[in-house]
Amino acid sequence: MIQKFASIKLTFYLLLIIIALMSIGIGLSFFPEYKQAMKIMNNTVIYDWIKNTWHVTLTLWVIIIIFVSLLLFINTALCNIINQLAAAVKIGNFRAWSFFIIHILFLSKNESYTFKNYTIKIKNIQFIDNPEFLKIKDFKKSKQVLTRKNFHIKQNFAQIILLKNNREISTQKAYFLKPMTYKSLRITITNFVTKTINKSKNADGVQNTNEKEELSVVLTITKNAFVPFFFTVYGFLIISLICFVVITWKPRI
Repeated sequence: MIQKFASIKLTFYLLLIIIALMSIGIGLSFFPEYKQAMKIMNNTVIYDWIKNTWHVTLTLWVIIIIFVSLLLFINTALCNIINQLAAAVKIGNFRAWSFFIIHILFLSKNESYTFKNYTIKIKNIQFIDNPEFLKIKDFKKSKQVLTRKNFHIKQNFAQIILLKNNREISTQKAYFLKPMTYKSLRITITNFVTKTINKSKNADGVQNTNEKEELSVVLTITKNAFVPFFFTVYGFLIISLICFVVITWKPRI
């Protein structure tokens, strides 16, 4: 039973159902009666709206969306737990468990990471902008500083070597908004960071001052044959939501 809930096929069907439901919602919004009810729904707590609404069809539509979304959440959670957890238990080492838990890596030049029968190695990191920007701890200030003028997306990259069973199968450059892809494997740069190396203490317990800042990249890894399909469907879902908002939007006078 649990295996069925963790099925990729179920994910596929649930996504199709959600897209169909959103399409139905767009269709309903063309009718003045439903359009007005949707406007009220957007300004009301959903629980109160369901209790007080007089539109049986629209209420049923909302309840089905909530139910299908809940099923999709359960399906996604079980799919990750069963597949990733099984792999981590089978391999039985810390890196397998860390890959299951966070899916995030911090790697510097010449560092590598192994999961299953794959190895990722950073051959080179290029960051042409001011590295002092990467030391800003405040998230809001960092976003204000790292504008398109100060951060050149197309010039900053990490050159990554991908090995399978210790044999090189691909070497590519991964950019901030352009991941490295190999079949169903995607390696995405989410950030450039600096880390301090050569931290040590002398015999008197005094911290050495010959520390060095080293450039690193933050990577996320996904490996799933359905990833391209998921992003396509997810993008279509977002477009459907935007269309729904545009059609039902009515500025206040």
